[in-house]
Amino acid sequence: MKKNHDILISFTVFILFMVGVSLFSYFSYNAEKSMLYEQIDARLKTMAKAQALLLEPTFHARALTASAISQAEDFRNIDRLSALVNASELSYVYSLIEKDGKIYFTSSSATKEERSSGKNLTRYFDLYNDVSPSIYTAIKEHKFIIDEYSDKWGTFRSIIIPMATPNGHKYSLGADMPISHIHNILRKQAIQHFAIALGLLTITFIALVWRLNYIRKLAFFDPLTTLPNRMELINRVNYTLESAQRNNNTLALLFMDLDHFKDINDTLGHKVGDELLIEVAKRILGVLRKADTASRMGGDEFVLLLPFTDAIGASHLAQKLLETISQPYRIANHELSVTASIGIALYPIDGHDHETLSKNADSAMYSAKKEGRNGYQFCTAKLQESSQRYLKLLKTLPHALMRNELYLQYQPQISLQDGHIIGAEVLLRWKHPEFGEVSPREFIPIAEKSGLVLPIGEWVIRTAIREAKKWGKSGLQSMSIAINISVMQFENSAFPSLVTHILHEERFSVQYLMLELTEDVAMHNLQEATSIMRNFNERSIKIAIDSFGIGYSTLSSLQKFQVYKLKIDKSFINNLTANTEDRTIVYAIIAMAHSMGLKVTANGVETQEQLRYLQEKGCDEIQGNYYSKALSSSDFELFVRTHRKGVQFQADTMHHA
Repeated sequence: MKKNHDILISFTVFILFMVGVSLFSYFSYNAEKSMLYEQIDARLKTMAKAQALLLEPTFHARALTASAISQAEDFRNIDRLSALVNASELSYVYSLIEKDGKIYFTSSSATKEERSSGKNLTRYFDLYNDVSPSIYTAIKEHKFIIDEYSDKWGTFRSIIIPMATPNGHKYSLGADMPISHIHNILRKQAIQHFAIALGLLTITFIALVWRLNYIRKLAFFDPLTTLPNRMELINRVNYTLESAQRNNNTLALLFMDLDHFKDINDTLGHKVGDELLIEVAKRILGVLRKADTASRMGGDEFVLLLPFTDAIGASHLAQKLLETISQPYRIANHELSVTASIGIALYPIDGHDHETLSKNADSAMYSAKKEGRNGYQFCTAKLQESSQRYLKLLKTLPHALMRNELYLQYQPQISLQDGHIIGAEVLLRWKHPEFGEVSPREFIPIAEKSGLVLPIGEWVIRTAIREAKKWGKSGLQSMSIAINISVMQFENSAFPSLVTHILHEERFSVQYLMLELTEDVAMHNLQEATSIMRNFNERSIKIAIDSFGIGYSTLSSLQKFQVYKLKIDKSFINNLTANTEDRTIVYAIIAMAHSMGLKVTANGVETQEQLRYLQEKGCDEIQGNYYSKALSSSDFELFVRTHRKGVQFQADTMHHA
């Protein structure tokens, strides 16, 4: 409530200040306007009186006694008046006399033609109908006046000062300034006032924004680490949960507590403890992604929000956090070491709202402490076991090649035209010393995430080519080998040249090598994929689209790719005889591929009924357990030797040959 009250006060102060600045500008402008008119009137008075000093002493006496003011000697007086006006900002100055009931004035505005002719050096006021009556009356009555009047030349502010010659003859001195000039001065002052007011308001606005940000930080951010606090975390968790529910995404909530942090505070003091918390916060931020949120709940407790994160991703990040936080710290001449315990709750497995997820993550964190600290625990035992397995696989996979734990198997590919074995798909296997056989679906993603898929992929290509060469040397016919490649290999710019280099180095013909990639890999970036495919085609390396039918390929994309073969996904083959829709899809894929000049392989054939249907619809090749499961290199060689003349399609006894 206090923070909301501070925000209200800040806005109120800003509004009041705006009103105050506006009123100040208005009144100060009007005050300066009054002062300006006083200054102008004083200047007009000074300029008018200056004529008495500039004009010859006998000038007015002669003018009052002469029949006309046209003597040549008066040119000098007129020039002096002109010089006075040119040196000032006035329109003109003039002397006035009354003679024979009429008013004459001698002005600094007389033209050169008038001066050269010696005529019209006097002018009659009564000739101008728009002369101000008040000024006319003042001249007649010999009085002082300041007034404004308009004529055909414009509007002027005028001053009339009564004077007398030494012998008592009366005359007047006058001076005018254009109102437009006064307005220009006022306009400049108004602009200056506006600029000052705008500057003050800008400074005030910046100060207000700074204060509001400061108040927001106090309300939603931890003042020590500058991380979001509990209130801000709740807002972000609720927003992320709504998004996850809408889009069917996952998220992870991690509770992290520093182990034995109280000992540091008690022995070295809270200042050192605070510095340590700041450094821990920096390390946490260094591990997280931009979309993630790290918050401090108070004390040594941190909560992390990880959108789009499953159990594997959460365990991977938790392990990285533990390793990063446990590195030594140098604070105030002390070398400190600290570990953390982390609890993990997942949406939607462990809860659908912030409160439930927090409760479960907190419970998992205390389980991690009970297990010996410096570790993490999931809310459920099954996830914890899965996470531990994932970490062990991640740690041991880099050594699998050196320890000869990885090996290849070969599943025969058979032509439906004559039953001959035309090649084999190369399948990577891993026999783990602790877990035994590990599925490629489990360890290939780990290899991709860790970057090991590139060296492992190169090993697969080299090993498969060498085995194929051995079969040829043993007297078997030349056969094609099909090798699966991952998205990381496919998008690696150096991969096509690497394949070419291996083929050249192993002296293996490119016509017997087939690279297989799944439909989703090919469609990941259509423009880039097309360029990569073109690179492979230029090197005469054949490409097959594996698991075809479950992705989003189009006819135009297949034409651009210039692939050699389509492999129908086994999910369509499984229900081929029982599901009319799957039969229709399989037939459509075969017909489409043939219309484009592509070969078709059916993957996962396991029954004679499936085989018969595929034969009837003109499928080119099959692969599956109906004839043979995946075999070791030696067993594959034996299988081929046993079926030199081809397999018998109707012979059930051949299923496990």
